[in-house]
Amino acid sequence: MPDQVKPVTRAAQTRTRNQSLIIDAAESVFARHGYTGGSLKMIAEAANLPKANVVYYFGSKENLYQALLTRIVKIWELGLGDISSDSDPAVVLEQYIRKKVSQSRRYPLASKIFTSEIIQGAPHLDEIFWKELKHWLNNQVAIIQSWIDLEKMNSVDPKHLLFMIWSSTQHYADYSTQLGHLMPSENDELVFDDAANTLCNIILGGCGLKSANLSVH
Repeated sequence: MPDQVKPVTRAAQTRTRNQSLIIDAAESVFARHGYTGGSLKMIAEAANLPKANVVYYFGSKENLYQALLTRIVKIWELGLGDISSDSDPAVVLEQYIRKKVSQSRRYPLASKIFTSEIIQGAPHLDEIFWKELKHWLNNQVAIIQSWIDLEKMNSVDPKHLLFMIWSSTQHYADYSTQLGHLMPSENDELVFDDAANTLCNIILGGCGLKSANLSVH
């Protein structure tokens, strides 16, 4: 007989819901006050839950912050997708740029928290994180270099290309306050669409590629 799927208990549903509420509240508090300035009391108030619940589910501010960083990394999904030397660099890079701009629009607080963590010297990111990131980066660099070797695109430094994509797309989240003053708009979607189009044209143009104005899936 096939294994039966165990039903989700009400207690498990409550736990999942409360943990999500707490992490959402922590994102708001840490984005505004930083890790040092944020407190479990502030997070509990933002989540509209007793502080004891926050401690029960996460134990400490450090554990909660680690859970938030883990969620941020999962949201970003650093991979460029299932790509290879046979992939079309114009399509891959354009989709990646547009995806990163979309993430800056949808998850601005996540970007600000991660940027702040890096600026502070990344005290809460362990060696496992950096090892995995370096492994991912080296794999992407090898594929981009293969496109260059096959003359599919101009010869550029693959690492600096990726760094440029990260910094230019995350700018629209990290500097949202500046953006609001310098480019006030009632239509944020239009602003981000224009940003994605401009970045695709500039970055792909520098690589000898042409933007096809693809949509993000």
